[in-house]
Amino acid sequence: MNPLLLAARHGPYVLIAGLVAGLALPDLARPMQPMLPPMVVLLLFVTVLRMEPTAILGSLADLPRVALAVFGLQLVLPLIILGIGLAGGWVGTPVLLSLLLLAAGPSISGSPNLCMMMGYAPEHAMRLMVVGTALLPFTVLPVFWLLPGLGGVGAVLWSAASLLVTIALTTLAAVTVRLTLLRSPSRETLAKLEGLAAITLAVF
Repeated sequence: MNPLLLAARHGPYVLIAGLVAGLALPDLARPMQPMLPPMVVLLLFVTVLRMEPTAILGSLADLPRVALAVFGLQLVLPLIILGIGLAGGWVGTPVLLSLLLLAAGPSISGSPNLCMMMGYAPEHAMRLMVVGTALLPFTVLPVFWLLPGLGGVGAVLWSAASLLVTIALTTLAAVTVRLTLLRSPSRETLAKLEGLAAITLAVF
C-alpha cells in the first residue's frame, strides 16, 4: 500500500508515534529543530490544499464572532489566569508564566489539520488561527503590561507579524494551486494529502 495512504488511514497513530519518538529520542529530534519553520509552512500548505477555497475564510458575517472568540481566548483567559496568580501569590513562578504564554498565544498552525484528522470541519480553526495571529499585538499588550517579567513585547510583535505574512503567502499559494491544478481532486489524491499532513504533523 502507498505509505501516504497508510498514514492517512492511521493518522492519529502516526501522530502518537511522532510524539513518542520525540520524547524517547531527544538526540534524534534535536538536529531537526532547524527544519521546524519549513515544516510549519509545508503543514499549512498541505492543510489549505485539502480545503475548499470558498470555505477557508467563510462569510464576513462570521468574522465578528471569530474575533470575539479570539479576545476571549487570548485576552480574557490570560487575565483570569493572571488574576488567580496574583491572588495566590504565584507571580513569577514557572508554572504561571508557562500558563500565561500558552493562553495568550494564537492557535497553532496544525489546528486545522487536527480538526480534519478528528473528522471536523477545519474552516473555523483556520479562521481562529489567522484572526488570532492578526489580533495578537492587541491581545498580548495588556498581559505584558501587567506582568513585565514576561520580557519585551517587541519580539512577540515581530514574530506575530512574520507569522501572519507566512500564513498569508502560504494560503495564497495553496489556494492558487487548488484553483488551477487541483480543481477537482480525487478521493485518492485527498487521502494522499491527508497522509502527507499526518506525517508532517508527526515530525513537527
